[in-house]
Amino acid sequence: ALLQQRLSSVQRQLRDAQALVGDVGATVPETADEMRSKLDLTVALLKGEVISLDWPGLELVSRLLGEMKSGGKHRHHHHHRREGDDDSVVAAAHGGGEYLRTFDESFRVLSATVADLAGEQVPGERWDIANVDEMLAGMVPRTHKVVFKALQRLVVAYDAMPNAARNHLASARELVINCHALLEMARYCRYQLAAKQASRAARRTAMPAAAASGEGDDALAASTGSLLPIPDRTGEHTPGPRRRLGRMIAGRPTPDEMRERRLLHPEGA
Repeated sequence: ALLQQRLSSVQRQLRDAQALVGDVGATVPETADEMRSKLDLTVALLKGEVISLDWPGLELVSRLLGEMKSGGKHRHHHHHRREGDDDSVVAAAHGGGEYLRTFDESFRVLSATVADLAGEQVPGERWDIANVDEMLAGMVPRTHKVVFKALQRLVVAYDAMPNAARNHLASARELVINCHALLEMARYCRYQLAAKQASRAARRTAMPAAAASGEGDDALAASTGSLLPIPDRTGEHTPGPRRRLGRMIAGRPTPDEMRERRLLHPEGA
């Protein structure tokens, strides 16, 4: 029942945010109330891109919350916080320090990614991105997952932090006025990750046919570049194809050849 209520709440927030998507980030909020309203809408829009509105999505939210409460096994340790940091002061006043830390660290990952791709930016201001499509195309594949997870952690942390703390986030202004750039990043990374997952699924589907022809193990090793031993059907292990090739080049017998020799010539084994 609790998960169903949370799902309904997320869906309602997304509908409200989508109705005002053209206005979010277009102008700089002038009052605290306007800032808070646009911050809520920005996070709701991002949530719609990075958290699926189904049971797996809710399970992901629960897992991320558990990580934050336990100290966050995915914390980005290269960002050191000091007692005098703005969000540390907010946490002391309103509680929810673990969620504030996660929100702060996640946003730093996003802004650092933009700086790497589009050049250094002025903190708290609209990002100077000449061409968003070109910036996104400049992402290396490993960055897709880093950015997507940072966005997931940011929106979950925002929802979990005390309501009063949301009015005092140091990065709120920069997040809101760069809403559209963040949405483009979320959509691009989601597409790239989905394409990668589909490609892996296609390779797995092709494996049974390869196994029937006796090439399954070699095909698997070739697709992963693995040099680890591959279990054979007898429960023993045979080396990967590259290592077998090395033995052949060196003139050393393979495990299959050694077993055959022991069977044929037990006295000389």
